[in-house]
Amino acid sequence: MLLLPDFTKIGREIVNLQLDVFDNVTVIKISGRIDTHSVQRLRQQLTLATSGSDKNIVIDLAGVDFIDSSGLATIVQAMKQCRTGAGDLRLCKPTQSVRMVLELTRLDKALDIFPTQESALASFVHTTADAHELHLA
Repeated sequence: MLLLPDFTKIGREIVNLQLDVFDNVTVIKISGRIDTHSVQRLRQQLTLATSGSDKNIVIDLAGVDFIDSSGLATIVQAMKQCRTGAGDLRLCKPTQSVRMVLELTRLDKALDIFPTQESALASFVHTTADAHELHLA
């Protein structure tokens, strides 16, 4: 587990990113607001995560109480980078306010959203197994 100590302080809100790696999946736990003032740090971490050999990412949104269009655009850009590199990006545990934004923008149709981090991680195992089966056939 890697806890990034440099916080971005916006008013009273602190954006915190915590990174963990499980097998070939990077999990990014976010707390605070994702907006134009804080999104640069998230963008940097997602760029680093997609530049490595493992292009699978889970973003844990349980601690996010607000997301604006710059945050959504950053997540969509990262999803495209993952998929270009034969990986994927999953979201898990969005708060009610974040889920509402995802539904209103219809991004809930483009992104896979899971109720738990464990189910998001397990979805990569099934995807990898299915791809392996297709390759063997």
